[in-house]
Amino acid sequence: MTRVRNEKLKNLPTSPGIYLMKDRSKTIIYVGKAKNLKNRVRSYFNRSNVNHRSQMLIREIVDFDIIITQTEVEALLLERSLIRHHSPRYNIDFKDDKEYPYVRIDTSKSWPRIEKVRKMKDDDAIYIGPFGNTGALNHTLRSVFRGFPIVRCTESEFKRATRPCHYYHMKMCLAPCCLEVSKPEYLEMIDSIISVLRGEGQFLIQSLTEKMVSCSQLERFEQAARYRDQIEVVQKLGSKQSAVIQEIKNADGINFYQVDTQISLIVLIVRNHRLLASESFMLDAPFQNQDDILTSFILQYYTNRLVPPLIILPFSIKDKKNIQLAIEKKVMLHRCHSKAERNLLKLAHKNARHHFATKTNVRQSISTELELLQEKLSLSQLPVRIECIDISNLGDTAIVAASVCFLNGKKSPQHYRRYQISQGNQNDFAAIEEAVTRRMKRGIIEDNMPNLLVIDGGKGQLSAAAKALKQFPNLTIDLVGLAKSRHLPSSPQSTMISKSKERIYFLGSPKPLTIDTDTPYFRLLSRVRDEAHRFAIRYHRQKRSKT
Repeated sequence: MTRVRNEKLKNLPTSPGIYLMKDRSKTIIYVGKAKNLKNRVRSYFNRSNVNHRSQMLIREIVDFDIIITQTEVEALLLERSLIRHHSPRYNIDFKDDKEYPYVRIDTSKSWPRIEKVRKMKDDDAIYIGPFGNTGALNHTLRSVFRGFPIVRCTESEFKRATRPCHYYHMKMCLAPCCLEVSKPEYLEMIDSIISVLRGEGQFLIQSLTEKMVSCSQLERFEQAARYRDQIEVVQKLGSKQSAVIQEIKNADGINFYQVDTQISLIVLIVRNHRLLASESFMLDAPFQNQDDILTSFILQYYTNRLVPPLIILPFSIKDKKNIQLAIEKKVMLHRCHSKAERNLLKLAHKNARHHFATKTNVRQSISTELELLQEKLSLSQLPVRIECIDISNLGDTAIVAASVCFLNGKKSPQHYRRYQISQGNQNDFAAIEEAVTRRMKRGIIEDNMPNLLVIDGGKGQLSAAAKALKQFPNLTIDLVGLAKSRHLPSSPQSTMISKSKERIYFLGSPKPLTIDTDTPYFRLLSRVRDEAHRFAIRYHRQKRSKT
């Protein structure tokens, strides 16, 4: 323990706050919260209190920082923000990359519209959802638009309109942009749509039926027909609703399945007594206990989501009151009590176990692909991080390069890079050299070098990349060139067009390695190469259109 760290430990306050553990490179490796910073931080360095799970973390801690907060709730919120910002490797790795859609209705507008959105905003609009099946939601909205003729265009189109659009002629809009439309009648339709999307159609049908009968008695047959169509839409959508849970109205049920440090979390979403959706997450939790895992997950999960009045958990978490205050004052977190709640969590656990098995099998398959690729190409290291660079141009116009990244066999778009090539003439070799040089310089600064660098091209492109790598003699990166198959000259007697196999070029090898397209390692390489080609062409087209 260093002298500086000892001094910090002596002067720790007893206030609530956040502590940030750092390794030798000053990288934050763990973020935690504490009711009493002095007791909590000192416990990490008290050997008699250290359990086996904590030893791996403690061995790496060289320094720490603290942030004092006024309350424990502030500490919870700050911990959530810092984990999202720093992504420490000993905190749970919660990447919320699949956001289910919501329906947004801004009733403050003169003519409210129905919008499908992926993120909630802190505004006064009504949000309904989330909807677990995007295709089913799209089908529902199409049915709603057919039965309820509301505005479909944007506000700018609405203001510029000089005549009714084709939706009006298809009887799918009342055209308030150009015609006189009763605003109470329009807002009544919006209320009906909200009821349908919330699963309250059974109460709406009776009201619509009474209005249809009343309009027909007054010989307002066009409006009566509109109510008839709306009743049909509500009945059709109501027959396709999900499983009914009478005892639970609005709640989320959270459960998990864990093996060692890998944990699969499932959230089952119940709205208006109906099980509408589920969300699944695979997390790596190398350090925390189950209480910490659930606490951290809840704080991060409900950052940009509607918080239900009830969250059902498999056990009672320690800091329940502060978490309730941190995410929503009216929410209640409790351990399952009733039979219906227990059954909901049993279902969540069953789904979590299935999700864990599926993800584990996928990871094992990807690991096998990487091992086969390493063996086939005689690579010096397992290609956990594969990057591919491709050039795209049209003559001397808009010459660009693109680099894509695959981590553990999966696309990692946040690590994609684009390069505008400075030299102005069509020279793929010079462009490759420039792109590789720039990528290596950036990689040294950011400390994120690939294990395997694939160049889309043959021997010439590979040589250009190798020339760039010679500037960085301390780097240990495997380099190959992947050339597409080419047409072979056919004999005069043959009418068939033959193609060569895909080829992989290596440095120092005069002949390329030909590979079969049905092998798992080729499928992995081709996915990387095709993604680089797509990304490069997309950037090239953007540059060309601007030119």
